[in-house]
Amino acid sequence: MEKTTYKTLELPIKLIQETEKIIQSRKANSFDEFVALALKNELLNLEQAENQIKAQKKEITEEKNTVSFYEAAKEYIGCVDGGPGDLATNKDYLRGIGSK
Repeated sequence: MEKTTYKTLELPIKLIQETEKIIQSRKANSFDEFVALALKNELLNLEQAENQIKAQKKEITEEKNTVSFYEAAKEYIGCVDGGPGDLATNKDYLRGIGSK
C-alpha cells in the first residue's frame, strides 16, 4: 500500500457537490480516492504536455541547424567545364529586368 498523508483543502462547494455525485454513482469509492486519481491524472497530463513542448523545441532547434543551399553545394561550384557563362553578364538575359 502506498504511503499517505493528510492535507486540508479549501474547495468550492459546487466542486464538492459534483464529486459527491460521482462517489454516489459508484464511479469512485471515496472522496480521497477520487481526489488522488484526479491529481495523478493531472500530473500525467502535465508531464505529457512538458514532453510535447520539449519535442517541439527540439524540432525547432534541429530546423535552426539546417544549412543553406550554398553550404550544401559549395563543393560542386565550378566543377563543370564549359556550359553557359554567368547569366548575370549576358545583356540579352538582363534586358527588361527592372522595367514595368
